[in-house]
Amino acid sequence: MIRLTSCSRLVASTVWVVGVLALGGCSAVPKLPGGGTAAIKPNPPNISVSAVALVSAPSNSALAKYYCPSVANGLVCRALGSAPTLADLKFVFDLQLAVENPNQVALPAAEAMVAFTAYPQSQSSSNVGAVCVALCPEGETCGPPPQDGCTGGDQGLKSMADYAGAAVGFLANVALGNTTVSDVKVRTSGAGETAMVNVRLELNPEAMVNLIKNVAGDTLSSIKRGSMPTFQIPFKLEGTVWVNIEAFGKIAAGFGPHEDTWSLK
Repeated sequence: MIRLTSCSRLVASTVWVVGVLALGGCSAVPKLPGGGTAAIKPNPPNISVSAVALVSAPSNSALAKYYCPSVANGLVCRALGSAPTLADLKFVFDLQLAVENPNQVALPAAEAMVAFTAYPQSQSSSNVGAVCVALCPEGETCGPPPQDGCTGGDQGLKSMADYAGAAVGFLANVALGNTTVSDVKVRTSGAGETAMVNVRLELNPEAMVNLIKNVAGDTLSSIKRGSMPTFQIPFKLEGTVWVNIEAFGKIAAGFGPHEDTWSLK
């Protein structure tokens, strides 16, 4: 747990994600007569989706080539060219959250859950994925989230338990390779500040192309006619961020649902 009086720097990490939690200036915790500290429960942060940006996605042409053998004759497919592999059909996107802290003390985040739904109109659990991002102090190697990670908080907030039926492996955190922690702008919010939290996520390409095939039949039918399809992929994002304050335990705040559509090029 983190003490309210802490002014240390923290590092956010999962098995795949590494980031920096840069604390803003720490305000003094109210003192009781005699030198004690007032046990005033902080308000949860206000979380909102600031941006969702595709970093990598297959083109309309690449998907047409991939699907062609299963929906059209060989003559049409030869005209399109050779089909890409699944490894060439990755969907990688950046999620940016705005974390507004209404308190006079910094709120160091402990965990964050992100849930992603592709084609929200579909009634199948195969289009839903969720991940829990665990945070740990600077200098430590962060393992997977604890057993109770991304759980708890006020009634009505989403936790990992709400996504127990989500497709395993559909959504995952992306390895940052040689990116240094100073390049990754994952921050907790200082007193009265708004911090931007960036998380890079990836969709399982095999699950995604199977989902597109199941729900985008009208788009795929254009391949039979020798026309280039245009894929529109609606999605929904929601989740919860937890802060862990000594004497109060976890304090959580939700974000979303945020809905938008990716138009492939």
